[in-house]
Amino acid sequence: MAPVTILLIDSDADSIAIYTLILQHHGFSVIEANDAEDGFRQAVEKKPDVVVAALYGPPVGDTSLLDRLLTDERLAETRLIILDSAPTQLGEPAETIAAVRRLTKPCEPSRLLHEVQRVLDEPQPLPR
Repeated sequence: MAPVTILLIDSDADSIAIYTLILQHHGFSVIEANDAEDGFRQAVEKKPDVVVAALYGPPVGDTSLLDRLLTDERLAETRLIILDSAPTQLGEPAETIAAVRRLTKPCEPSRLLHEVQRVLDEPQPLPR
């Protein structure tokens, strides 16, 4: 059985390194992207099981990345975890989709690991 694949999208190289280390240690395959365009491209091409996307400041931080992840039919079964450094309104699509989780950044690696495991334990998301 292939390992579960996690795509990390974050412009903070230190965060990516730490999150990658803990996720790989627990048996996950990790894909890294340091900006929104690369992250979206890799999400579509590699179809990870979970996308973890940091939404703050340029270049990752525009909500258009979230909108694209939520509305692209090719990613309909992908679970999303949003890391947000400020309590902003994600908008109705993100607030109403069960497959979307939200964590505040900075986020302890153990907390992210717990949330990844939690979303994977839930039933497959409904098509968007």
